[in-house]
This record gives sequence, structure tokens and C-alpha cells, in this order.
Amino acid sequence: MFGKPVQFIGDINNDTYEDFAVGSMGYDLDMGVNGIAIDAGRIQIYSGQNGALIRAHTQLYVNTASASAFFGSAFSGIGDVNGDGYGDYVITDPRFSTGEGGAIANERGRIFAFSGANGGVLWTYKGTEDYQFMGGNSSIMSARDFNSDGKRDVAVGIPGSHPNGEWRAGAIMILDAVTGVEITRFNGTKSDDYVGRSFDTGFDINGDGVEDFILGYYLNSDVAFFAGAVKVISGQDLANPAVIYTQPGPGTVNAFFGVFVQLLGDTNNDGRSDFAVSSIETVATLDWAGSLRIFSGLDNSLIRQFSGTEKDELFSWSLADAGDMNNDGPGYKEVISAGLMASNGAGRADAFDVKTGAKWDKIPGGASGENVGSDIDAGKDVNKDGIPDLILGSIGGQFGSIFPGRARVVKGDPTHVPAGASIEVHPEIGKTGTSLVFPTVTTSGNITLTYLNQTATGANFRAKQANKLEYWIITTNAAFSGNTTVCVKYNQAAQGYDETKIDLQHLEGTFTAKTTTRDAANDVVCGTVTSL
Repeated sequence: MFGKPVQFIGDINNDTYEDFAVGSMGYDLDMGVNGIAIDAGRIQIYSGQNGALIRAHTQLYVNTASASAFFGSAFSGIGDVNGDGYGDYVITDPRFSTGEGGAIANERGRIFAFSGANGGVLWTYKGTEDYQFMGGNSSIMSARDFNSDGKRDVAVGIPGSHPNGEWRAGAIMILDAVTGVEITRFNGTKSDDYVGRSFDTGFDINGDGVEDFILGYYLNSDVAFFAGAVKVISGQDLANPAVIYTQPGPGTVNAFFGVFVQLLGDTNNDGRSDFAVSSIETVATLDWAGSLRIFSGLDNSLIRQFSGTEKDELFSWSLADAGDMNNDGPGYKEVISAGLMASNGAGRADAFDVKTGAKWDKIPGGASGENVGSDIDAGKDVNKDGIPDLILGSIGGQFGSIFPGRARVVKGDPTHVPAGASIEVHPEIGKTGTSLVFPTVTTSGNITLTYLNQTATGANFRAKQANKLEYWIITTNAAFSGNTTVCVKYNQAAQGYDETKIDLQHLEGTFTAKTTTRDAANDVVCGTVTSL
């Protein structure tokens, strides 16, 4: 299960680039004479500069087989907590059941803080309740500075906690990022609230200058059986917080509204942070299609709703704040939503423009069972081009395929255009002289531009430099006859391309070079095909 979770994790190796981590919850740990720990878990941290492996972590302090511990179910960058100039990070071990010396602690879980400089353990926190599943389901993150020591602290979900005897009411706990000592917590109040399984923080919803929290109660049945619900609570006093907003589920059974939640910042330019809520509800007659709703932090009103288009798609199974990927101005953002079971389990990630409601890009999966979108993260500029990028996990294998799993860091681009857009697109807004131009085609057609190789209908072109993986793909579904010339204009200086090696290629079973002219002085390469 390599590819879940995936996350940008900060600058771990102090090279000024945002690094990223990939989990393998199903990793089997070989402990020699002590046997094999099935699903013990592992995470690997990679350089954002060049993709090189920085280090890997597996389950620690194991002296007997500890199956299904799922070490690495959640991890997060926490900034430089020890003052050495390197970004540090935390990793959860939610189902760990065997303590040092063989003492049994049933699925209490542990949390480790690691040094970014050398991977050493800075502190460890051990769970105190059996079956609390502390830090499962990607539920750990950096939080505001609760104890005023100048360092951001750590928020961790404990969905299996049973405060006041309420079974699985759940909790969110705040740990001192420097010492690992508990500062405060928020407790669920009813059995099966499962607080902490789905939550987020990092933005101020009510405008009081303090970062707030959003909580998903996806098993709530107040409206209908497992319809779900969401609460936004104040971050001022987490132990006794004021409720800012409540959103009930959609009123249908098994909607699981709140299965994933996220605070987004300002998406509609009204000066207030907004929030997103996922569900896996039935859409029309499509069971488990799923929906994503964006709500206003100003008045709790619905801003946008996006829904799946396939039965069992699990649309919005994972979601991410993408930042302003399409350069439509301060105060606007995009969101990434993934349906890991789309297209017979191949999966797909979609980018949505909250401002216009347009779906302006999609990154499809490959083979059936790849499960693209098993996890996603976005909003960090890995390649320093001024545009937020994203990372996609594809666990594969979980639903019967033999796909080994993968993670892809994908270049964010402001110019992926939806169907029906004009024939000219611009792959690098803000960099002078860059555009893809179709000079002999005068009719507006169904044109899209994507950064990754993918299966698509219609005529496909790509501009690719030899010996490099990255390229633009230009797809048109419009029907044109006769010779059609396609030209790519690029920015050689800004992009560092070797223009003598850039070829325009056309998909004819395989991509075939169609370069007919090169204009190095104007950074243009053109190719001609007989028909589209």
C-alpha cells in the first residue's frame, strides 16, 4: 500500500525546497528471529529538489511481531522545534499494541517526533487507553501555539477514545511540539462521535485572530442514519470551545457527510476563511458517487457543490487545499478532490475552481485498480515557479489489483483549460512568450492541456525534451480534416530546455515525432499531421 498517506512535510534537509513523505501502511517488517510484523508500516521521505530518498522510517522498538500496527498512518511537518535549522516532523503508530519489554497495550498507539537533521527521535508520546487508535487516518497536523512558547504545537486525533465512558466518542489532543507533553484536548460527548477521525485546523474562521478547528461527525444519525454532520469550533479554548457553525448531513442515509473535512482559507474573496466537507452519498441514482461541498466561513452558506459522476466512484474520498493554482487573484483558491474508484478503480484527481465552479483539470489513473487519489496533498510550491504543486498517492492492490502503488509530485499549472475553451492556451502564465499555439486551426474546439502522460480520446500531441520525463500533452476532440499544423512556443531561458532536443509528438498508437520546423530564435517547434 505504498502511496497512502502522502504529504508535503516541510524542508527536512535544509536545502530551501519543500520535501514530501510517502507512507506504506501495509509494509511488512522483517525482524529476523522475531518473525515478520505484517502491516507494521513504513514511511519514506524524499527531496523536493530532485526526488532523492532522504531517509525511511519503520516501526521502532519492536521485539516481537506486532501485526497491523500501521506505523506511518499519519505524519506531518512541525517546523524546526529544536532550533537546528532543519524542519522536524511527527509520525503516528496508531495500532501499536506491544510495548517495550513485551508489555501489552491494546492498540493504544504512539507518536514519534523526529529530527529533520538526522532522523533521531526527539520525543515519544504513548497512548493511555486501549483501542483508541491514536493518530489513525492521517489525523495529525501542526496546530497553533497553545502554550505561548513561540513554537507551533501538534494536534492529533484519537477517534477511539472513550471519555466519560462514551465508547469511541473520540478526542483531539494538543501536544507540545518541543517536549511531547499534552497541553489540552477536546473530547467527544456521545458514543460513536468518533471525534478525531476527520478534522482540520490552520485557519481562522470567525475572524478573532485565532486558528479554529473543523470536526467531521460522519457517523452522526441526527438527520438520517449515518447522514453525518460537521462542526466548526473556536480554537480559543479547545477544552470548552464555542461552536461557530454546525452543518447537518444532506438528509439521506449512509451519506457519511464529514468523512473528510478541511479548512481552506478564503476561496471567494470575502475576506474570511471557508471550509470543505466530503461525503460518499448517493448522487441521483449513483450509489457511493460522493460529493464535495464548499461552505462560507462568513455565514455558513453553501458556496459550491461538486459531485461524482460514476457509481461507486467515492468522489472526494480525499481532498486538498490547492492554493491559487490558476492565478485568478488573491482571495480565490482551488480545491483538489479525488475519486479513487473512478474508471473501474483506476482513480482520478480533479481540480475545481471555486470562483467559477469549473472543473479545470483532471489527472486520471492508469491501470484498473491503481486507485489514484488514495491520498492527496497540495498547496506547496515544490519547484519554486510561484505556482502551488500537488502530490498524488496511488495505493493500488487494495482492491484486488497487483499495482504496487506509487506517488507522483505533479507540477501545478494555471492554464489547464476546461472543454470548450479557446484554441490558444498558455502553459506558463507570468513567464514571457510562452504559449501553445494552433496557428492553422481557426475553429474553437474541445482543447485541454495536461502535464502528465495519460490516456485520452481524440488527437494527442506532446512537446517533450529528450531524456526528460516532463512534457505537456495537448488534446483536441474537435474533428478537423486536411493537414493541421501544431506549434509549441516555449520559454527556453526560463525553463532551461535544450531546444535542439524538443520534439512535437503525435499519438498514433505510440507517440511519434512530427517535428517539421524549428525556430530557435523564437523558441517555436511545429509539426504537421494529416487529419484530426
